[in-house]
Amino acid sequence: MVEQKEIDRRKGTTLAEQAADAIRRAIVSGTWPVGSTLPSRTALAEELGVSEKVARGALEQLAAEGLICPRRRTGCEVIALPGAACRGHVLFVLPDGGAGFYAQALCRTVSAVLARAGYLTFTATVGDGRKSGASPIEEFASLASLAIVLHGGKSTIDRLEGKGIRYLTVGEKRLGSKHSAGHIRIRRESGIGAMVEYLLERGARKVAEVRFAGTELDVSAARKLKAAKIETETIEVASGFHQSGLDDAQRSARDAVARYLAKGAKRKLPDCFFFTDDYLAFGGIAAIEEAGLKIPGDVGVVSWYNRGFGPYPWLDIPRLEMDPERHGEIVARAALEVLGKKASGKRTNEFNSLVRSETELTSEFKKGSV
Repeated sequence: MVEQKEIDRRKGTTLAEQAADAIRRAIVSGTWPVGSTLPSRTALAEELGVSEKVARGALEQLAAEGLICPRRRTGCEVIALPGAACRGHVLFVLPDGGAGFYAQALCRTVSAVLARAGYLTFTATVGDGRKSGASPIEEFASLASLAIVLHGGKSTIDRLEGKGIRYLTVGEKRLGSKHSAGHIRIRRESGIGAMVEYLLERGARKVAEVRFAGTELDVSAARKLKAAKIETETIEVASGFHQSGLDDAQRSARDAVARYLAKGAKRKLPDCFFFTDDYLAFGGIAAIEEAGLKIPGDVGVVSWYNRGFGPYPWLDIPRLEMDPERHGEIVARAALEVLGKKASGKRTNEFNSLVRSETELTSEFKKGSV
């Protein structure tokens, strides 16, 4: 059986992904061995405490991975992965509460690529501040051939090191050493130079940065804006970074920008609003339009943007774009190379040979049509 406690609506991963993970665990543990039939979609939804729509999404994901096969009238049968038995398991570790669209889309792509190669992926969110007690890392320690850690902290790396699990880290900074199979650096700032050039072309001298409270403007962005003599001011949005979901972040951003515009009625508007997250841009742009301002006639806008998240339904805005699907393919290729070397007994400490052409996940500035 699967249990409702395995579903946590506060996690960064979607309910369908959590439900798929719960069913996957039950299959691996032998609750539903190969050849057995899963309970009906209605029964699974009831056991997990989710809707039938969520259960259907979970089953579709498992079918796409080749773990189950829908049979007419009899339900979903548990089968071996296409072509052979499972070659191994990969644990994808996400930060607890910090997994937004980019992380989820990247994880889905990695899982799909690895599934085609015969590897089964488990997704786990780990709170880095937790020092003791059971965690998904301990749960899968005996299964994982490799862990992929996105934006992991020291305690997460320490847990992996303690269990002797090899891992790839993906993020701004490289952590760990003993069992590290390498690092793929995320360089969100790579498109900032082109963004600053765009602002100068527009004659911008003042930018209002809209960001989540407790976060800071990227050091590289701040340095380039200062060097270009572009003044910046900050509009902080109270909603926690992705933790409250899109609707709350959008509403909070709309309210924050609306307050800023109301208080600044007697002062000169900034030349451009810079949204540090696409969650914020939805609400902030709505507030600008509700105030009767024209984009870009009255004020310009630029936003961080994850390809596939939108597009914005009303504006093709200038953006610093990240592509989680392409980045997921890069991470998956690196993971497969590490897994291939491990199977052949070759050393995997050195990352220099991995995906030589692309070892960074970068952003690209696009001007849009406004």
